[in-house]
Amino acid sequence: MNSRNDLVVIKTALSWVLKCYYYVCGVNCRPTARTKRVVMLSLLVLVVVWTATSVLLVYGRTHVFAGAWWAVTITVCCLLCVVVLCVVLASQPRNSTELHFRVPLVPWTPLASILINIFLMVSLTPATWIRFAVWMTLGR
Repeated sequence: MNSRNDLVVIKTALSWVLKCYYYVCGVNCRPTARTKRVVMLSLLVLVVVWTATSVLLVYGRTHVFAGAWWAVTITVCCLLCVVVLCVVLASQPRNSTELHFRVPLVPWTPLASILINIFLMVSLTPATWIRFAVWMTLGR
């Protein structure tokens, strides 16, 4: 291949990435039904991927920290997915309605809360979950 063909391939790939970005993130500054679907789907995928990553980091930590290629590869791929999904969520337009209370650093604070709480929940022992289920059942 020559450098001209390389430039064409790079230009095509870059235009495809930009088209995908504009489709997912939109150029609108107001929320629409499409942006609502994008946020809901991205958040669902983020929770599933982060739960899988947390399970791997909690229960497979010896493999990850020992440098097992499969564990490191899965962890890096999941973390890349989490970063991309966080950027997609942060790129979505927000409602401009004035509210009495606003969460600071939206969407980063809620995303960090979700990720930290899922990791902490995965870190709980099965005995803790059993105790929780018993107390929830008795507390009705």
